[in-house]
Parts: sequence; structure tokens; C-alpha cells
Amino acid sequence: YNGQIPGPELRVRPGDRVRIVLRNHIDQPTVLHLHGISLANAMDGVPYVTQDPVMPGESFTYEFEVIDPPGMYVYHSHFNSAEQVGRGLYGPLIVEPANDSWRQIYGVEPDAEYSLFTGDGPLGFALNGKSFPATSPLTADLGDWVLIHLANDGELLHPMHLHGFHFTV
Repeated sequence: YNGQIPGPELRVRPGDRVRIVLRNHIDQPTVLHLHGISLANAMDGVPYVTQDPVMPGESFTYEFEVIDPPGMYVYHSHFNSAEQVGRGLYGPLIVEPANDSWRQIYGVEPDAEYSLFTGDGPLGFALNGKSFPATSPLTADLGDWVLIHLANDGELLHPMHLHGFHFTV
């Protein structure tokens, strides 16, 4: 989406009114499914169930009010998903705490925050659409608290670990 993999990080807060305009510039139908977000059925992006597919050259506007708790949610294509998501049509939707502080959720304020997608690439395991060595490191200083919003948008199961750090789910 917007020429990048993953798509742009969308950041919202509870109570926000959100409008997302999907313009289909690919050569096949598509839709946008907001995974995990509570919204009206007509905005759910499931082709032939909750909406008609968005045909090439057409657009569709998704509108909803954020009522979900803070955390990471995902948007992705739900039409020909194995191909379209596999080619990068996915991205993070972060619901931030209303007061701009993750402390109320996790008990600490992170020093760094990352969104990270695991998935399947042409060379196997991929992070944010890239396979090693093209992946970007997540950096932190000793003693930092790091918040990683983690999702798997691939077709395979991906166990995850970090080198040199301990983490809690």
C-alpha cells in the first residue's frame, strides 16, 4: 500500500473517527479488511460477504469510530489473499492509549517502539517483507524497554525469538 511493504502505519486513539480511502491501482479486484477492529459489517472488507470487491480503477471509503482497546491491529487485502498479502498488501493499525502513554497498559513507558510483521518471502522467513540480510535491525540500549507490535501475515507458522534479549508476551 502506498508503494511500501508493510503499508503505512496507521495510528489512532479510542474515540477517533477514521476514514480510509482504498484506491485500487492493481490489475485485479481487492478489498481492505481491518483485522480485529470492531466496525460495521459493511466496512469489514470481506468480498461477496460484507462488501463487493473494489474493481481495478475504482475506490471504496472505509469509515468507523475506534472503540477497541490500545494495541496492534492489522489491515490487509482479503481478496485473493495468498497472492495479494504475499505481495505486501498489509500494514499495521496501532490504537494508541488515549493519554499517549503505554504505561497504563504495560506498567512501563517504552524507550523504543516497533511494528514487526513476520511472513513468508521468496527466501523463506521474512520480517516486514524482507529476508535477511535486507532486514532492518531493532535497536535498543542496555536497560531500554522496547515495545514490539508483532503480527504474522504469512501463510506459515513462525516462532520468534530475539538474540541477546529477553521478552514477555
